[in-house]
Amino acid sequence: MAITKNRNVNPFDLTVQLWPRNIYLGIGCRRGTTLESIETLVLPKLKELGIDLRTIVGVASVDLKKDEAGLLNFAAKYNWEISFFYC
Repeated sequence: MAITKNRNVNPFDLTVQLWPRNIYLGIGCRRGTTLESIETLVLPKLKELGIDLRTIVGVASVDLKKDEAGLLNFAAKYNWEISFFYC
C-alpha cells in the first residue's frame, strides 16, 4: 500500500493508492483575473508536480481577494472550499 499525494508513486506491481485530501492551494492574483487564466496556470503546475486534483481540499487567498470572480469561480468549479486570510 502507498499513501501518497503523487499519482506517479507505484512502488509495487500492485499498488493501492490512497488520496488524502489535505492540500490547500494558495492563490494570489491581480484584480480581474479570469477563471480560465487561473486554470491555465494552476492545472499544468499541479500535473507537473504530480498532485492529483482529488487531494485538494480548497483554495486560500488574502481577504482583499474575497470578491474576485475568477478566484471564486475557480474554487466553485472544482467544488473546493475557499478561505480568505487577513494580512
